[in-house]
Amino acid sequence: MAHSLLRSFVTVGSLTGSSRVLGFIRDVVIASTLGVSGATDAFYAAFRFTTLFRSVIGEGSLNAAFVPIFGRLLIDRGKDSAVALAEDAQGYLSAATLVLVAVLIATMPWLIQFLTPGFRSDPQQLALTCVTLQVALVYVFFMSLSAFRTAMLNSLQRFFLAGAAALAPNLVIVASALLLVGQAQAPSLVLAGALSLGGVVQFGLLMLGTRAAGYGLRLRRPRRGPDVARFGKLLAPVLVWGLIIQTNVFVGTILGSFFDGAVTYLYYAERIWQLPTSILVSSVAAVFLPHMVRELKSGNEAAALVTQNEVLTAIFAATLPCSVLISLLADPLVRLFFLRGSFTLADAAATADVVRIVAWAIPAVAMTTVLRPGFLAREDTVTPMKVALVSLIMNAGLATLLVNVIGIIGIPIAIVVSMWVNVVLSVTALAMRRHYRMDRATARRFCAVTAAALCMGSAVFGFERLFAPLLLGWGPFVDRCAEVVLPGLVALVVYLPVALLLGGIDRRLLPSVLRR
Repeated sequence: MAHSLLRSFVTVGSLTGSSRVLGFIRDVVIASTLGVSGATDAFYAAFRFTTLFRSVIGEGSLNAAFVPIFGRLLIDRGKDSAVALAEDAQGYLSAATLVLVAVLIATMPWLIQFLTPGFRSDPQQLALTCVTLQVALVYVFFMSLSAFRTAMLNSLQRFFLAGAAALAPNLVIVASALLLVGQAQAPSLVLAGALSLGGVVQFGLLMLGTRAAGYGLRLRRPRRGPDVARFGKLLAPVLVWGLIIQTNVFVGTILGSFFDGAVTYLYYAERIWQLPTSILVSSVAAVFLPHMVRELKSGNEAAALVTQNEVLTAIFAATLPCSVLISLLADPLVRLFFLRGSFTLADAAATADVVRIVAWAIPAVAMTTVLRPGFLAREDTVTPMKVALVSLIMNAGLATLLVNVIGIIGIPIAIVVSMWVNVVLSVTALAMRRHYRMDRATARRFCAVTAAALCMGSAVFGFERLFAPLLLGWGPFVDRCAEVVLPGLVALVVYLPVALLLGGIDRRLLPSVLRR
């Protein structure tokens, strides 16, 4: 893996990690102030709905459809053609998103009946969730424009600026949660308003950033042309594909609304297991797709395959131990982050049950993100849509079946199974087209990483049972930190040397990561 590519991964990952830390602080403050209540259920239902649109309209779709064609125009025809495409695409996107948001706000009193069917028995809760969603939907408009500018900056390899602007929404929400929520008559509306304001701030920063990079876009009436038509052709299946992927997650909210507190449990569990996932996925989505586009448009098929295998191995080496560790430490992690104020031990135990299972989706989600540019860089957006559709059908069907048998715990099981099915289908589709082949060196590293993760898991499990209880007794907060930090140190001390010894991690890359 090129050191410049690795540096870009670390840059984006660090900024994404900072954003996720702010997100955790946000959730900790909300959990401490409001606990598990009607206000939190209303806000998190709204937040997950807007997050779905962020992934469908924004990050996933625009990166997948815009980055390949924008990168190709920069290479083949130069800056003027690329800027013309960007201005036209921005015009169409702004108009379409504005209409969508207006329609959603107007029809939300009807839509809310289907989005949270479990709230129908409580008209007051249903009404609160409806208004909260309407306020939060303003964020969707500015988020879509922000995601478009982010895709431009990623294509130009201005990763720091794009990642730094993404901190704005969480900063605004954290400030509002600390200063306003405790005294508010309708806390969920305050939080939803803060989310929308954060979207405005993020877009303003990105607009200034693209202008500083020499790509200030004019606000003009969009024109039809072959490049815009190609962008639309790529975008249509990606919108469907992105909606399918996010519906996979939203299925849990719909089914969870039939169980008291389940929507909040699922959300807090998602905050834990998606912390490592989001950092790695954001890094790969921002950096790897533009890199693949440049390699393939330059005719370097062999180099693109080598890089994809190296990135896939690195992602697996980073995520598998995360799955093992998060699954083993589910209870202490939830207690550390959320057990305070109105959030009870029973809430923590229920959330930890979800975390323990859904943690095993982490490698699958990250690996899918590495495999996907193999389609997108070749301007194929239809195949990922088909793969995602199969995954959705499996997730929805399996989750519906399992919740009727084993309750809420069936939802994370279905998520894990559907995510791994996505990986298998993606690898199969690429291999059938001779766009991907796992060489022997990559297979050996996968085996080495698996063995190292098993060794690490055994060491952490033994430490928790034999030594951890002897080191506690310093007070509630210190004990909670120790329950996570001490096993984490054991995991690091065991996993890294074993993975290096067995060849699961490339020794040549370690110094670069440490320097960054």
